[in-house]
Amino acid sequence: ALYTAKYQGSNNCHFAELLDEHESLKISSSSVRRILLTEGIKQVKPRRRAKAHPPRQRRAQAGMLWQIDATPYAWLEDRAPAFTLHAAIDDATSTVVAAVFRPHECREGYSRVMQQGIRTYGVPLGLYSDRHTIFRSPNEKLTVEQELAGEIKPLSNFGKAMAELHIEHIKAVTP
Repeated sequence: ALYTAKYQGSNNCHFAELLDEHESLKISSSSVRRILLTEGIKQVKPRRRAKAHPPRQRRAQAGMLWQIDATPYAWLEDRAPAFTLHAAIDDATSTVVAAVFRPHECREGYSRVMQQGIRTYGVPLGLYSDRHTIFRSPNEKLTVEQELAGEIKPLSNFGKAMAELHIEHIKAVTP
């Protein structure tokens, strides 16, 4: 009767805490659950919020999409300065396709990763990356020369290399 009259909507654990605080009744949440169930009162479970960024569906086969990124870190702790690991991972198999260490995140690091990966596994159909300016041109509009050359959108040097290899470049929408 206390639950329905005063504490309706609280979960078992919270109800046990409220009974202890306001009613001076010390009872475990498992006992609260058992008592409420015998009275025909079922626990109201809160509905989970939808994820802000639903997970992306993985590709079906190896070579369809490589995920590429770089991570700066003190890999050797205090024995050397921090440096950056550039790596590509196959989306379907989670295989590390290639990895290279460089002093900083740079186009050369990503280019070396792609060279290694292509030599070992062949050319992927697609590449998934963040929106670093290595992957996209900071220029919003095409120059007159680019338009006359038939370009549709401005590309970074790395983007141009991927376009020449006919690799579809997908830039993540999430940060």
